[in-house]
Amino acid sequence: MAAVDLAELRRLAGGYRASQAIYAMVALGVPDALAAGPASGEQVAASVGADPAAMSRLLRALGDLGILSRDGDGRFRLTDASTSLRSGDSDGLSAMILGWSALPVGYAAFGALHHAVRTGGNAFEHVYGQRFHDYLDHDSDAAQAYEAATESTVTTFDEAIHAGGFGRFATVVDVGGGQGTFLEALLRQYPSARGVLLEVPRVAADARDRLRGRPEGSRVDIVAGDMFASIPHGGDAYVFLTVLRCFNDEECRKILARLWASMSDTSRLLALEMVYPDDPLDGRPGLADLQAMVVYGGADRTATEWQKLLVSAGFETPIITPVDESFSWVEAARANHG
Repeated sequence: MAAVDLAELRRLAGGYRASQAIYAMVALGVPDALAAGPASGEQVAASVGADPAAMSRLLRALGDLGILSRDGDGRFRLTDASTSLRSGDSDGLSAMILGWSALPVGYAAFGALHHAVRTGGNAFEHVYGQRFHDYLDHDSDAAQAYEAATESTVTTFDEAIHAGGFGRFATVVDVGGGQGTFLEALLRQYPSARGVLLEVPRVAADARDRLRGRPEGSRVDIVAGDMFASIPHGGDAYVFLTVLRCFNDEECRKILARLWASMSDTSRLLALEMVYPDDPLDGRPGLADLQAMVVYGGADRTATEWQKLLVSAGFETPIITPVDESFSWVEAARANHG
């Protein structure tokens, strides 16, 4: 990537303002208010219950950013891109912004990035006094937004299931699998398979409510527990969907030790992760890896780093299968020693 010039550097340094303008736009329901057509700031404010003067200023800033367009009479309208920010849009962009990209608690944790870099510590824990997932147990609004963001990726599951070759597995254990959306999609493709979902009690309860009465729900056993303490036995495949990136290597080895003890010689670990090239000049990890570090205290990893981690935890050298330009399956069996 080419080096930025001074003007671009100044723009990037103030990028937090654009991020929060977009968050405010989505959180206040502006895209839905503009879905029917152009409107003035006063009209949008009346529709969503906001201050007219402040709303007009927000819309003006969004127009300057190219996120909205503005008519000659001062009315604002959605662009092709911001149309995707309407609630319930099929690509899940609004849910991802509210629950991940600009989730307020994650945004605040980024203010302690310098602390994490200086100390190697956990930025989120430094700000809030506890790890991210522990915090969600006590902030229902943040937990709901985060879960909606993770569930919004459902449209990518069919491609991932195909790439992972799940037709060879009778029982699939999804470790940290949220509300069971991935298992539901998998069992829809493979009617003879069964699923097991391991989640913390709060999320497990939500999963039970969500899957109750659904066609595939009867084939999912939901286990409330802690992956650091115990992982269910009997799986042919153990799936981790961008879960291991939430932890540093030492924590991952603790999880993998529990997993190793639960697997059979024919079981397989399949972790869906962003796997990066070993080239130190490859800039793709970038901000995604920083977010894993700041919010979770975890990391994205290269192919070599995955190999070192898994082999050190008693697994064979992994097979890495790309799913799309962002994600790959990291697949491994137990080695002959623990």
